Amino acid sequence: MSYTVELEEDTQSCTIKLSGKLNVYNVKEFKDMILPITERVPTINVDLKEVTEFDSSFLQLFISLKNSAYQLGHIFKITSHSKSVLHVIDVFGLVGFFADKIVLSSKDRKEFNFSYGTARVPKTLR
Repeated sequence: MSYTVELEEDTQSCTIKLSGKLNVYNVKEFKDMILPITERVPTINVDLKEVTEFDSSFLQLFISLKNSAYQLGHIFKITSHSKSVLHVIDVFGLVGFFADKIVLSSKDRKEFNFSYGTARVPKTLR
């Protein structure tokens, strides 16, 4: 396996810590693991700070999971981002869609095109 998963789950929330390579080769395996969790737990927090590779297949999965959570009245949030994750989200212009708190040094901010405001993000997605 080119990635690792750590789960901390109770009846109200689940924190998922991912590390390694998140790509098309393992997206189905991760999807099969996370779908049952997202249906039964109202709050999902995903920590991606240790992710070294992140491709558009995982981005699509996270978009789907966020939309599904919203339809169920649940919350799906990314709590920490690696630069690999931020680069993909930035390329597709989806920082506002995810509306997650992003913490970067002023030096690292120069690598990305997105702005930090969420004024145009609907309150339902915050």
